[in-house]
Amino acid sequence: MAEENNSKVEPGSQDTSRNVNQHKTSMQSHSWFMEMLLRRLRVIDANKGDKFAPILDAVGEFGTFQRRLVALTFIPNIISGFFLFVDQFVLEAQKPYCNTSWILAVGPNLSEAEQLNLTLPREPNGTFQTCRMYLPVSWDLDSIIQFGLSYTDTCQHGWIYPGARKRSLINEFDLVCGRELYKDTMHTMSVVGLLIGCFMFGLISDTEWLGGEHRAHGIILAHCFFDVGILFLTGLAYSIPHWRLLFLVGGLPVFPLIFYIWFLPESPRWLMMKGKVKEAKELLCYAAAVNKKTIPTSLLDELQLPRKKTTTASVLDFYSNRQLCMMTLVLSIVWFTSSYGYFTLQIMMKEIGVNIYLRQVVFGLMEVPARLCCIFLVEQVGRKWSLAVTLLQASLVYLVLMFIPAGELGTRLRGPCLATEPKSTMVLVIMLGQFSLAATATVFLIHTAELFPTVLRSTGLGLVTLSWVAGAMSSLTIIRHGPSILPFFLCLISAIMALGFSSLLPESGNQPLCDSLEHFPHLRNMSKEDVSDETSDDTSTDVS
Repeated sequence: MAEENNSKVEPGSQDTSRNVNQHKTSMQSHSWFMEMLLRRLRVIDANKGDKFAPILDAVGEFGTFQRRLVALTFIPNIISGFFLFVDQFVLEAQKPYCNTSWILAVGPNLSEAEQLNLTLPREPNGTFQTCRMYLPVSWDLDSIIQFGLSYTDTCQHGWIYPGARKRSLINEFDLVCGRELYKDTMHTMSVVGLLIGCFMFGLISDTEWLGGEHRAHGIILAHCFFDVGILFLTGLAYSIPHWRLLFLVGGLPVFPLIFYIWFLPESPRWLMMKGKVKEAKELLCYAAAVNKKTIPTSLLDELQLPRKKTTTASVLDFYSNRQLCMMTLVLSIVWFTSSYGYFTLQIMMKEIGVNIYLRQVVFGLMEVPARLCCIFLVEQVGRKWSLAVTLLQASLVYLVLMFIPAGELGTRLRGPCLATEPKSTMVLVIMLGQFSLAATATVFLIHTAELFPTVLRSTGLGLVTLSWVAGAMSSLTIIRHGPSILPFFLCLISAIMALGFSSLLPESGNQPLCDSLEHFPHLRNMSKEDVSDETSDDTSTDVS
């Protein structure tokens, strides 16, 4: 009987278990649906303060027109990745030896190894010295072999590079043995070029045509092609034997970008801020036609000039407007931290002996998933908390690097590390740091673009990018002239400071884009013309 009862209970228990599982699945699906609905409602509520939001919805949130714009940003990002890191290949460290071809006059049949063995002094560990040579003598070859040479001096007739298989700036201009200062000067000139470009042009960005989550997705996708540019550079540098040819092939895609002047449409937000209402409407109608949409006439009629006279914004507003100035300062601190840490880890990988082609390929492949992970972060926790998470992770990486034994790093990092093989522990930690900083840069670019007003967005991005360039220059200087632990210590301190200052920034996710400086009203220094306009408007209102 017991067995019969058990056999009767089992089907019921299976049905119950099945019903429970179905109920759980239904609840999870319902929870996911409610979460998506609430998120959509928050976006709709936030867009109420943005007069462009309903028009962009009518144009099409992410139609053919917007997809074309995002695709057009891929080429500039690829080229940016190429030129940002090309100096690492054309200035790649190569082992030089003094040119001692004088001995070939008495021993023309000597092999290269025999020539070096007779004419170069050795280090205590048995390797040839790179910057000294035995002085020439008037002996015959047998006497040189029998008695050997004794007197040494610095290289008298230039250098040779037996292991070099490519023509680089190093072996073409002999930037070795006390002439490394010129190499650092070239690095600095490269960074200064970035500095000037950032100041003059800011960053190329069409986020203003996209709204909400599509804006973040577009920026993240474009950033992934920056890493494609790094992989493109690595492949070219590996296959092209001359640095001039490398620049020529890699720089050719720059020239078609001139035609972007006609291909890239202006931002309708910016046109409205400049009082060009007719052009803004025509551009919006064109975008809608490409997306096979139609903008209701009532929405277009709402696009009118503001009641007050359009105010011209300039770079001086970053000084005169205290609130805007403080926000720019905080953004600059975080940009500096991200850049300084990123390039410090890049140089450190070079110093511990990782092959340049291997490390660039690994970084390029690793940073793509790091940036794609930002999609989940910015959607789930917002821009501000995403930035905090990535900065905290970077801080923990710096802390771990500080406790790696000194033998792993060398006492000072002023030249190539003497270790014969990379240290696996340090390589893995640095890769984790690069992953965190790549995510930080992507999240922060989204956050920065959304915080600045339309009238000053490109200018603001250009200004904060100056601090990014300053971070790159500082990393090169400090890592060459400081103790091995100092660069990591400064990385940790700057990351903690950036983490603290970033808490002062407002959340920009699911918020309407700011178009003018009217969002910073209480601290803005207004011109007399603006005040007189406001007074006349108020007077007319009172009379009526």
